[in-house]
Amino acid sequence: MNNEKRDNSRSHGNIAKHVIDILVKKNDINLTLFLRNKDRLRNKDVSRCRIIEGNVLDFDQLKESITEQDIVYANLAGDLEAMSKNIVTAMEEKGLKKIIFISSIGIYDIPLRPILKSYRKAADVIEASGLEYTILRQPGLPMQMKWIMRQPGKENRKKDQ
Repeated sequence: MNNEKRDNSRSHGNIAKHVIDILVKKNDINLTLFLRNKDRLRNKDVSRCRIIEGNVLDFDQLKESITEQDIVYANLAGDLEAMSKNIVTAMEEKGLKKIIFISSIGIYDIPLRPILKSYRKAADVIEASGLEYTILRQPGLPMQMKWIMRQPGKENRKKDQ
């Protein structure tokens, strides 16, 4: 990984925090963090990171953020199908080949649980793209989502939290 450059789209989740903490310590990696809200970044040391605040659904902004990157790591929430389409298109236009996409365990189950449909659609987009991809299917996401949905006051939460 000789001076490899990575883009972490939506870099403030639990998995992203751990990935950033590991990668920021490596001298041969230049890390670009593309976040919706940089104030939510929970990492202690991001002094060597290029930080861009933006939205993956803003195609021009996304495309600019992945310029000169070697790998895109996407850890997203929201309209995953639209986001993955934007990422794939931007990567193809910029000539990038490698993506690591965080998803959920169970996206290949039949019948597919409704809570996982957006993750499956995003995986389908990436798999059909021709990119070199790794889809990490983390356990626990369906349980986390059930817990979140049961919490009182969820209707008061901001959409990007």
